[in-house]
Formats: sequence, structure tokens, C-alpha cells
Amino acid sequence: HPGCPVYPTELVIGLDMSQNVTSAIFEEQRAAVLSLIEDIAIAESNCPTGARVAVVGYSSYIKHLIRFQDYHRKKQLIEFVKNIAMERTGNSCKLGTAMRFVGQNIFKRVRAGAMTRKVAVFFSGGDTQDVSDVVTAVMEYRGLNIVPAIVSLKNDPALSQAMEVDDSLNSIFAVLGKDAVADLWKVKNCAMCYDPCKRTEQCSFIQEKVLPQEADLDLALVVDGSREIQADEFAGIQQLLGSVVEQLAVSPQPRKPGNQARVAVIQQSSAQVIKPEFGLQAYQNQNLMKRHLVQNMQQLSGSSALGHTLEFALNKVLLKATHPRQRRVLFTVVGSQTAQEDSAKLQYISQKARCEGVALFVVTVGNRYNRTEVEEIVSTPVQQHLIHVGSMEAGEQAYIRRFFRVFVNALSSKPCPALPVTEELSPPQDFYYHKKPTGEIQSDIVVMLSVSSQDLVEVELKDEGFREHMRGQADTSQLDITETLTRGDGHRFRAGGNHNAQCQLQVDTGVQCGDYVQLWFFDKDIDACSPFWYGGCGGNANRFSTEHECLRTCGRRRTKPEYFHSLRANMLTTISIQLKLQFCHLNSELVHRTAKIGSLGII
Repeated sequence: HPGCPVYPTELVIGLDMSQNVTSAIFEEQRAAVLSLIEDIAIAESNCPTGARVAVVGYSSYIKHLIRFQDYHRKKQLIEFVKNIAMERTGNSCKLGTAMRFVGQNIFKRVRAGAMTRKVAVFFSGGDTQDVSDVVTAVMEYRGLNIVPAIVSLKNDPALSQAMEVDDSLNSIFAVLGKDAVADLWKVKNCAMCYDPCKRTEQCSFIQEKVLPQEADLDLALVVDGSREIQADEFAGIQQLLGSVVEQLAVSPQPRKPGNQARVAVIQQSSAQVIKPEFGLQAYQNQNLMKRHLVQNMQQLSGSSALGHTLEFALNKVLLKATHPRQRRVLFTVVGSQTAQEDSAKLQYISQKARCEGVALFVVTVGNRYNRTEVEEIVSTPVQQHLIHVGSMEAGEQAYIRRFFRVFVNALSSKPCPALPVTEELSPPQDFYYHKKPTGEIQSDIVVMLSVSSQDLVEVELKDEGFREHMRGQADTSQLDITETLTRGDGHRFRAGGNHNAQCQLQVDTGVQCGDYVQLWFFDKDIDACSPFWYGGCGGNANRFSTEHECLRTCGRRRTKPEYFHSLRANMLTTISIQLKLQFCHLNSELVHRTAKIGSLGII
């Protein structure tokens, strides 16, 4: 291919080595890789020309086969590819996990330059187990300006649909059939060798300048205007939200029924000072909204009261809106910790929002926010609804804007969940904690709140672990791997933990002496088990084969009723779950055991 690539390109190729890949399928992948690289120019120096190629093998773990810096001669590169040996494994195909790992780690070491392109081509045997993670990877790749292409060896509608959430159409899906050259044409010409300045007719489907996004959406933007937010951060938040509304096709008639977006903005400062900057029906075009956000909105300062502000945004803006749109989103920028007396409100609001089908999307800035509060706010899957950035500089704003655009495109109306999902409650004063009498650690508990001798609320809870999606910023100068796929900024969070000495050790990835494998460690800072990539040798005892083994060894066990604290917070939490059950009654089969609430006068 003459002149391919046109711009300096960093190319990563992923080979499926999971349990269902036969020798014949692996040879098909190898032949396709050779077809892709045989006529592209390979970078032979550090000059910004040609392509640098890295190759990984993946299943439920990642193995580096070729790194960017390994080969500067095409002949050597091709010879190595021809000699890659297939590995027999019993691991399943985790394509989404592999894509996220490559995006957060391998693409961190690319050549500098405004015109440098990043392309990732993954082969799949068609048995991907984590399509949701593929959707997450597409969001992250769009945010990072990485062009992904998936070549499946058989038709896979789920994978194809996952790639279609990117409405810029930069994400390419191809099925490899008998005519490999023809099937790979789009991957080679519209991804690897693509020239945006001289687009061929066959690649004209790619949206270089994306149009305003059509979305049947009511969007409430909640701004943290508390005193903890620095002036430059607040200015960055203004620019970010201005760019978010600018990329939406806003309804020209927001007071009438329709299927175009409406936007409201609320600034939070304290429980007493909640300022609606403008409502869903205030503006008819995005330019006026952006001007208000960038020029007219002034930081209020004061203490943070995020719970009360979200309550206002949910109850007074989204749920009371006339002619509601199909989708509703609370987009919140958080840069501080809310006041202690406001924290219980977050639990109630998050439950009510989920029940009402309102998605909660959160951006955290800096390191002054509270992890627990964020987990109570954000919808699931967490990695698709939560972004952390260290600052509000232009690069971070662009990442959030592109990520959120794909999020909106992927968003769909969901019914009320069949079961309530919350974090486990700490038994407070006047609570009786009862653990089911089995030998296994149970995630289901029963909490009974004694309001009076005659008024009881009994609610069954389900525990779910939370992880957050972080913009990848970890220091991996020694190995191209991170502790976890979802904690990339190196921030640590303090929380109560287990006192087992084994569980108090820091994560240790060991020394590479074979394939990297995904194991689990107990993270005492967040009081939970997290995955990490183990090099095969060395390390320490804080290492487990499965999450269940990690929880069994280090998980918190509460067996006594002496753990009493935060009565008011837990009362509010329990009542909020009761409200959730009432809201969800028509849409779920959950059995609400007892619902007998007297005059509480708390909320």
C-alpha cells in the first residue's frame, strides 16, 4: 500500500488465544496479521514516520509478544509473527478486558506529535464473554482518540452492536471469511492507512467533523461550586460543560413534546444555597446555553451539599418536567467532599434515581472528593458512568467530552431494576444485625430498624462491590501493566479494613518470568478485593486466584451487634430503600416483606 501509513502510527494487534481457539483458527489470525503488515512502512528510527507495531496475545490475561521498540525492520517483524506459537489454555475470551488494558497501558508510551495516530486491531474467535467491557473500551478509546478495529472469525452480532455505540464510526467491525484480503480491506484502508485529508469514497462513512448529537434526552448538569473548588478548576468545569451542551442537538421548542435534547444546569454550594442556573425549557439552542455557562455562571463558594443538590435536580427538574424525554441523565462534576450531615441524602437520592430510570454520570476532579460518596451516586456499570481526572486542563476536557458522547449514544431506557442494589449497611445504634446461619459469607442480610415498639421496617439488601473507572495515569515505567484495570491515577483511599497481616500488604506484581495472569489482592485502602496482573514470580502473600478466595480470606465479617454508629444516616438509608421498593413495585417481582412505617418525620 503506497504511502501507508500517511501519518506516524502506533499499531497494536491483539491475537485471541482463548480456550476455543483451535490451531486452524490461530493460523487464520496469523495469516490475517501478515496480510495487514506486509505492505505498510515500518518506523526504522525515532523519526515521526511509518508505523511502530506491538503484538499481544490475550484470553483472560495479557501476554506481550512484541513491543513497540522491539523491531525496526519489517523483515524481522514478519519473521517473528510467522514464528508466534499458539498457546493451549483453558481461559475464556475477555476481549473487552484486553482492549481496556491495551488502551490504559500499552498506548501510554507512544511517540509524541499532534498527527500521531493510534490504532488497535483485535482478532476474536467469536466467543467473547465480556461484551459490556467492549462497550466500555469503545468509550475509553474514543476518549483517548484510539481507533479500534475488531476482526471476528465468525459473525458476532453482539460485538458488532458494541462497536456501533461510537457514532463517529471510527470503530470498525469486520468478519473474516474465505476472501481475507477483501474482508480486511476496510481495516487496512479505513483504520491503519486512513488519511482524513484525502478520504476515499469507501471510507466516507467516518465522521471527521461530527454533527450535533441527536438524543431523546433530558440532561441535568450539576456543578460543584463549593469553596474547595479552585478558580482554575471552576473555569475548566465551565468550559467542559459548555462543550458538552455544544455537541448536543438541542430542542428548538423545549416546552413542547419532542425527541431532541433539553438541558438544565444547577450549581451546588450548600444545603441552603442551590442555584438553578437555567431550566430545561429556558434555552432553545446550545450556543445560548454555552454562553451562559462560560460567561454568566459565577462560582458560589460555600460548603458542599451534593445530596441536597441532587435531590433538587432529580425531584424539581427531571421528574417534574413536562413532556419528559425518553432518556434522563444527571451529569455531576464533583471536586469536594459533601458535608457530613448531607451524606445520608446521597443514598436516598441514588436509590430513587435508579428506580426512576435516571442515569447518574459522575466526573471527579482532583483528590478532594470522597470515594464512598461517589460510589453512592454513580449508576452501574460503574466504569461506564464514572471518570476521574486529575485536573480540568484541555486534554482532560476533550477526553470527557468524547467519552460522554459515546455514553449518550449507548444509553437506553431501562426498566426499574428487579432488586435493589446498595452497599452493605454498617449496623448502627438501635439496629439488630443478623447474619444468615451458614458457613459461607453471605451478601444478603436483613436489617430491622426499630422506630418504635410497634413500627418496624424490614428490608432485604443485596451487596455489590464497586469499582471506578479512572483515566489511566499510573506510573508503569517498569512493566506495561497496572495494579488494576480500573484504578489508573495512583490515588489511594482510606477506609476501614481487615487486620489479617496477609491482607495488609501492598499489592506486588512480582517479576515477569512467564505469562502475566490476572489475580486478586485485598486493597486495605478501599476495604475490597481488586484484580491485578501478576508477573509469575516473586510477589507477596496478598495474592489470590479468585475474588471469592480473596473475600473468604480478607473480607469483613461482622458477627456482633456492637458495631453501632450513624443512626440517622442508616435510618435514612433504610427508609430510602423502602421508598425504592414502593417506586419499583409495578416493575419488579421483589417481595416486600413488611411495610409498616409510622410517623417518622425524618426525611
